[in-house]
Amino acid sequence: MPAPDNREPALSHQPGQPMVVVVSQAADASAAAMCDALAERAISHARAVDPSQFEPAMILDVRLRKTGRWVGELRTRDNTIAIEEVSAIYYRAQQPWVREPGSNSSTGAVRQVVPGPRAHSRAVHARVALFGMLMSLPCRWVNFPCLSTDEHRLSSLTAAITSGFTLPPSLLATRRQAVNDFMTEAGENVLATPLVDPETGHPYSRPVLRTEYRHHPLDGFLFQAYVEHDRAVRVIVAGHRHFGFEGQHDLYSLTDIPPDITAATDQLMEATGLRYATLDFVVPPEGPWVLTRVDPNADWSWYATHFDLPIASALVDALVQD
Repeated sequence: MPAPDNREPALSHQPGQPMVVVVSQAADASAAAMCDALAERAISHARAVDPSQFEPAMILDVRLRKTGRWVGELRTRDNTIAIEEVSAIYYRAQQPWVREPGSNSSTGAVRQVVPGPRAHSRAVHARVALFGMLMSLPCRWVNFPCLSTDEHRLSSLTAAITSGFTLPPSLLATRRQAVNDFMTEAGENVLATPLVDPETGHPYSRPVLRTEYRHHPLDGFLFQAYVEHDRAVRVIVAGHRHFGFEGQHDLYSLTDIPPDITAATDQLMEATGLRYATLDFVVPPEGPWVLTRVDPNADWSWYATHFDLPIASALVDALVQD
């Protein structure tokens, strides 16, 4: 006797109304908050589709019609999704590291998650089959998967310059002498920013010590001159909304965003195709704000909860409104 199918029935909604799929790791605070916001507005949605569970917990059965549309079902542990009815997808990229329990969801300690051979195989199959199919759907994304990859970080910085932002002097190099020369020019005040999620579990910029790079690999880092500043600011952009936070020693408060930064941010989002991103700045005693980082996949749920801000609602607008 076959085991009972405990999945919920196919999600139903009225034709012409939005149908949103949330793609993320199962334990993702921002994705969970997004599902809550969609439910509050009575928008049909499928809760977190976890790509890491593609083979053991998902059933994909779709056919490519002559119209050029995929038609069929994606079954997860919780839902059966009619693929042809999907109008928008909220995507959170997989993270190879997780926050330690009880830590700040934005700045707390992290530890690396090393996938085994089976998990790696599932990730490859999910990227090729699941994402390949989803990315061919005529629907809106926040954000499109290729915009959330590590490869996009450098192109977002070049787009930031053409959008009007000021960036610190930067170096990308694998030759030690080039790094030494750059440190000399910058007065040895240099930060190393990892371009990929690092094995050390420290995803943020840190000071560079000349001695540590005598025998340490140089690849995977963007070197930036340190900018003397009075404060650091993070701007969260969600659709057409901007939220500013001033941070000092892991303590954050709300702050205003100058009109020129808002205008440059809008231009950057349009140039890159992003509908969500966090922008990190340092603010010197004199002169313009200096942009140091653009992250299209940073967590926002802690800020929304701590300051009671409608970030999730702004993202829902980005998914369902033109």
